Amino acid sequence: MIITWHLLPGKFKYSTMNLKFNRRINLKSRMLLLILSTTILIFIISVGYIGLSSRSMTYESAKENTKVVAEQSALRIENQLNVSMDVIRTLANAFSVWQSWPDSLWLNYVQEMYRPVYKENPQIYKLWDSWEMNMVDEGYDKPYGRYANTFFRQNGKIQYSSVTRSMDGDPTLYAKIKADAVESIWEPYWDVFSEEGESQKFMTSMSVPIKLDGQYVGIVAVDITMDALQDIVNEINPMKNSYGMLISNGGILISHPDTAFIGKNIAEAMTELEAKYSIQAKIAKGQSFAFRDVDSTLKQEVYIAVEPVIIGRTTTPWALALVVPVDVITAEADNNLLISGLVALIGLILLSSLIYFIAVRISKPIGLATNRLKRIELGEIHGIDDIVIERKDEIGDMAESLNKVVAGLNDTAEFAEEIGKGNLSSEYNPKSENDVLGNALINMRQSLREARKEEEKRKTEDEKQRWITNGVAKFGEILRKDNDNLENLSFNIISNLVNYLDANQGAIFVLNDKDQDNQFFELMAAIAYDRRRYMKKEIRLGEDLVGRCAHERASIYLTDIPEDYVEITSGLGNATPTSILIVPVLINEIVYGVMEIASFHKMQDYQIEFVEKIGESIASTLNSVKVNQRTQRLLSESQQQREELSSQEEEMRQNLEELQATQEESARREFELRGVINALSSFTYTVEYDLYGGITDVNETYANLIGLTREQMLGMNHKDGIDFGNVSREDYEKFWEDLRHGLQRN
Repeated sequence: MIITWHLLPGKFKYSTMNLKFNRRINLKSRMLLLILSTTILIFIISVGYIGLSSRSMTYESAKENTKVVAEQSALRIENQLNVSMDVIRTLANAFSVWQSWPDSLWLNYVQEMYRPVYKENPQIYKLWDSWEMNMVDEGYDKPYGRYANTFFRQNGKIQYSSVTRSMDGDPTLYAKIKADAVESIWEPYWDVFSEEGESQKFMTSMSVPIKLDGQYVGIVAVDITMDALQDIVNEINPMKNSYGMLISNGGILISHPDTAFIGKNIAEAMTELEAKYSIQAKIAKGQSFAFRDVDSTLKQEVYIAVEPVIIGRTTTPWALALVVPVDVITAEADNNLLISGLVALIGLILLSSLIYFIAVRISKPIGLATNRLKRIELGEIHGIDDIVIERKDEIGDMAESLNKVVAGLNDTAEFAEEIGKGNLSSEYNPKSENDVLGNALINMRQSLREARKEEEKRKTEDEKQRWITNGVAKFGEILRKDNDNLENLSFNIISNLVNYLDANQGAIFVLNDKDQDNQFFELMAAIAYDRRRYMKKEIRLGEDLVGRCAHERASIYLTDIPEDYVEITSGLGNATPTSILIVPVLINEIVYGVMEIASFHKMQDYQIEFVEKIGESIASTLNSVKVNQRTQRLLSESQQQREELSSQEEEMRQNLEELQATQEESARREFELRGVINALSSFTYTVEYDLYGGITDVNETYANLIGLTREQMLGMNHKDGIDFGNVSREDYEKFWEDLRHGLQRN
């Protein structure tokens, strides 16, 4: 294979110029090469996929088993701890009636109850209690101080001690237990109250509060050493090199194969894991979780499953972690993968031998058929001998089929020659429904027949399109004429349209919208209509078929004409038309008119389409004509109003001149009257009142007579200083009331 590489700026591509083999590969070799290579590839992919899937499934199964073992181990530890928790819960519930015991004997009762319980529960390291002194001793009133009773084993014997504690205040841990007053399990610790002769123990305590009417009285508690729990955890070994860890709520390692870690916090012992997975926080929440990472103890990748350990009714769960090496989990899957590979290799060897035998059996007879096919390839149809192969299998069928193909090609060639001569009536029988060549020739003959029909149909369609195009051009010319006279334009439109459609009647209705509150369609022009048909020349929207067409903005084509709807009148009489077409004259969904056309023959779809098409042009022209007429009418009205306004202006000018003269005369008379008043004011006493008796003006002569100044008198009332001895107040008030009503009084 020769490959040419082309390097262009910013581009990189290659093209195969020539591909050839140095030597010819026969069918047998090709079959072996292709089938074996394909089979090997399929085997490799299948075995690889099955092996990887098996490995993944084995890994997931091992993870699930690890989780189950962790859950079961966590439950076992729960049960171990809950036995002791149930014991102290029972004692705490029994002690809730301590007040009914005699004061001198209650302590003895407590001790007697402890002894058999402690004896029957060897898993308890110590059984002890704590009683608040201010609850059991009426003479003690401090908020701290407590009696403590303890049962323990020393030298194999049960011992008892009773002491007082917290006399100077409660320790922090006890104060928290006292404040919470709930069941609790303590964080693991080294015993600080070891009895004489005892070594310190790594342990935990569980406590249950004693309450009286909801008030804290004390606790019953047990100390449990971690030895028994560590033994349980150390027994957890579901797989090789796996181990368990018991972790407290606060992250303290209780059990670990490396004893140096016991008592340490997980954040200190497993710093990286804690930083990555927040193990302590998840344990504190009681979560179940798992992760995969490198273990510092085993120095290899491990799978770690963590399950919560819930003790009694406490809210501080512990956790059990099960650590399993990943290579242990996947070892079985790797072994299965190896076995699958060996089985696949043996299968490939056997399959290759079988393929070789089959290839030899197939390739030899195919060679004979190939020689015949090469002659057919060169067009040598005639003179080809039949292949004779005595086999009752697919190879024999192939030879027989090839013989039939040669015979069929001869028949097909003769048929093709007839078609080439233009003899479309020549007959040919295909070999079967699946005879592609024979059916193709038949289809070609049929296609040629249909092509002739399509050519005739195309000519008809071209003729229709030419008719529409000529009609559009014709009416375009008509619409450019008489566009200043709506009646003439309407007549020209409908008369030419009836003639062009070879129809018999026609009418055009134009929207009359002069009165916006009373719009109607007015008959503007009609051709060959009986006068009785349109005595009424106004049609409302929705009225009759014309109004319905305008309302729906859609054409109406009728071939079933209603009786008495319309008749076509001629010199020979009247007759009902065969079809009626009613088309809205509209543009942009606005109807400007309606055309109605009747004919003795049915209208074709292309004719209806043509009428609808020119309807838009007619609508545009009608709108323009109406606008022009409206503009002309408005111009005429404007000219008339301008003349009337000019006349009114002249009349107003004359009125203004008369008004000015009148004002001048009034001013002159007012001046004369003011002179007379001033003259009289010098010789008479004058006072002006409003209608309520208030003085609004007074002359100096009267003011001097009264002995007051003019300014002092303004604003005074007539009744000020009046003596009503000679006249009644009612008459006085009526005097002014009459004046206010316009009556004259003296």
